[in-house]
Amino acid sequence: MDLYRSIEGLLKMHKGTVSFDEAVNFLETRYSKKTIHKFLKKNKEYFKYDGKKISSYQIKIELFLIELKSLISKYELNFNNVKMTVLTVLGLHLKKELHGKLLVKTYRIHPASRNFYIDLEASSIWDDEFFSTPEKKYRFTSQLFEFLLTEEFGEYGLFTTPLTIIKLLSKLMPIKNKIKLYNPTSGFLSLATALTIYSSSNFKIKASEINKSIFGYGKLFSEINNVIVNYSCTDSCDEVLELKSSSYDVILGNLPFASKQTSPNSNNRKYSELSLHIISESLSKLADNGRAFFLVNDGVLFSLSKEKIQFRQEIVDSEMLKTIISLPTNILRQTSVKTSLLVFEKGNRKENIQFIDASSKLLSFLNPDKSISLKVDKIESLINWNNANDSNVINESLVGYGNDDFDLKIPVKDIQVREYDLTTGKYIAEQETYGDDYVSLDSIVSKRIASLVNIEKLLPFIRVSDLNGKILKDFSKIGLNTTSRKGKHINKPSILIGTVGESFKPTLYEGKFDIEVSSNIAIFEFDQDVVFAPYLVQELNADYTRKQMILLSKGSAMKHISVNDILSVRVKLPPLNKQKKIFSDRNEYSDAHGLSEKSEEKTISDAEIFQVFRHEIGNILYGPEAFLGKLPGFFERHDIDLNNPIVKGGLETIGDKIASSSKSLKQVHWVMENMKGVLYSSKESFNPENIELKPFIEKCIDNEVSKDELTWYVIVDGSFEGTTRYFAEIDKSQFENVIRNMVVNAIKHGKGDEPLQLVVNIMDYSEFIEKEDEYIQIEFINDGNPLPAKVNIDIYTEFGKKAGTTKGQGLGGFLINRIVQNHNGGIEIIPPGNKIEPVKGHNVISNVHFSITIPKNQ
Repeated sequence: MDLYRSIEGLLKMHKGTVSFDEAVNFLETRYSKKTIHKFLKKNKEYFKYDGKKISSYQIKIELFLIELKSLISKYELNFNNVKMTVLTVLGLHLKKELHGKLLVKTYRIHPASRNFYIDLEASSIWDDEFFSTPEKKYRFTSQLFEFLLTEEFGEYGLFTTPLTIIKLLSKLMPIKNKIKLYNPTSGFLSLATALTIYSSSNFKIKASEINKSIFGYGKLFSEINNVIVNYSCTDSCDEVLELKSSSYDVILGNLPFASKQTSPNSNNRKYSELSLHIISESLSKLADNGRAFFLVNDGVLFSLSKEKIQFRQEIVDSEMLKTIISLPTNILRQTSVKTSLLVFEKGNRKENIQFIDASSKLLSFLNPDKSISLKVDKIESLINWNNANDSNVINESLVGYGNDDFDLKIPVKDIQVREYDLTTGKYIAEQETYGDDYVSLDSIVSKRIASLVNIEKLLPFIRVSDLNGKILKDFSKIGLNTTSRKGKHINKPSILIGTVGESFKPTLYEGKFDIEVSSNIAIFEFDQDVVFAPYLVQELNADYTRKQMILLSKGSAMKHISVNDILSVRVKLPPLNKQKKIFSDRNEYSDAHGLSEKSEEKTISDAEIFQVFRHEIGNILYGPEAFLGKLPGFFERHDIDLNNPIVKGGLETIGDKIASSSKSLKQVHWVMENMKGVLYSSKESFNPENIELKPFIEKCIDNEVSKDELTWYVIVDGSFEGTTRYFAEIDKSQFENVIRNMVVNAIKHGKGDEPLQLVVNIMDYSEFIEKEDEYIQIEFINDGNPLPAKVNIDIYTEFGKKAGTTKGQGLGGFLINRIVQNHNGGIEIIPPGNKIEPVKGHNVISNVHFSITIPKNQ
């Protein structure tokens, strides 16, 4: 566990405050006093430290919510009684009655909740710090209201805006004495309220929310935080049409992604999607020099659907779209979908659109608690408001490919000719200046038109995982396509490039016989009089071309790259003779330095060797395993207490030693199983079949753990009551290793002796992926100890890479990734902190959250 998590855990044990000396005592076996002191000084945003005491306001809030949840569980009240009582006690501590309705006298509390009221009001979890400043009151009450809303409605549907985005928005407000602001689909007014607290501006706010219950929370929330709002319970889609034109200085919203309009009048509107309709109509309501800010999912920026293209055309041609700020993935807590902030300004014709890549390490950073923060001041400094001389196409001081590019301006006319594509990475990739010997791929290759394989014909089937970044030669280990989805048939020299999950690996197929190619692979033909294909493949695998492909990729959990974007990639292409010489020189260099791959003849397969090895190890281990299993019975028969220390005065007992020895043997078993999984996850062993995922995953978990080790739920679409049946073509024996590793790692790194919970959520993930194929997302969420802060998906999936100070052997993540790639899928680590409600009234905190995405079978 890293130092941040260690201090966080210590503070949770001491109700949010601990002395520095106690912390040093607790941590001195792993960290020096100097290291702890330096860390606390550096992380003042998370820990308050005066040299003597350490405290955390956020941890105090979290402890409050934990105890509140415990009290709710204890009394098993009707939620309406819970809500009224909590808000009543809150009113008491605020020394005010809310709306004059929530009385603060014990005798007026509903009899069923009186004991709950007494325990809650007298609880030590209330802290005067909660109400000491407007900022702290906002943080406490916003999290309390999110908690109540989650208890009432579940996590899904809450679109709260992270504080780091709120701070950015507050910096981007116009400089005026009084700002008229409109906030459609405002939820419980968290965003509008925060702006009044974190901005120096004065606001006159109009807001709306259609859900009556959430609207009720919003009225209370604004009153608690002393914010005056003209707040209506109405459909924002209707309301925005009725607003007076040119009347608002600022319009902003974190609108629900992909939600469709439900109004009877919606058929007469330009857009069926709620967010597109509201953004479109809002632009005409801006006053002169007014500004608008909207968070959108990145699919809006590149989708080829008719409605999305029409929307992009409208906002670009409006001459009001000023800036697109591409935000880091996972910055929004409620979704892992890649998001951008659209910035509009009325007045001064926009001949260029500014693109800011806020996911750059120069503009954002990962916090110790794994949340993401923006460098607000730096981003603000890049935006020039009302700049009449907005004709400098590129900010020369900032743009330079490969040098942390994050800001550029693109002429509107260049965007118009690209079907109004607004993808930030696309324009960053296009800005690099190349020499005369660099050409775009579309000038030397073209998409090969290939027919679907005859249903009765079985051919060697090339999947993304079969691409090797070189030349396909050994087809003896290539499997067949046993699925119902047929690939493309080719038998001519081609360059194959993967289009999913950054698994590009451009590879040459020499066309010596018929093969079948997966739909996730783009196929290109080339002119052999211009291109020496082995050289071109080398260039396509070079770092500079891979960076271009990554920038051009779109999507979130499952990124992809289109054929047209691949064709726009630029490569160095000297004359044909020089291509051949460069290729030959590279090979000679590799041979001279022993870098060539050496093939070894094997008469016995790796798997066969491993089976013998495993059998022999099993025989050796059986002796101590059986012996340890019999020891407790032996001690019981001879009245020997297992709690006796092994060494007089020592801490470790006989029972502890037996348990740790058994655990060590189990660890060996897990390592062996992972080694076996790695060997059997090769392509030649891949044999997929159509499987319904929920019962398959339930059976795998049930076979792996006992009930006292883990409480687990397999849910569909975020709910235990979900009824959708999701199918995918998977190799059962391989995918069992994925489930086993997720379960075993949850137990190994869980919470010690505390009960651990695991949620597996299966859901459709096709909405934001620009592919013909559809995808399923499988989330693995547990409430155990979080991953070390420095662990990202690359470290997790690297062979033999240990995660921080963990004792793990580094095989599990590698194995999972290898199997997921076999299935043409992707894996992602989602930042912790979310809550999911697998069953009504029971939440699980996502301290560890993995997302696996694989193609869906129809």
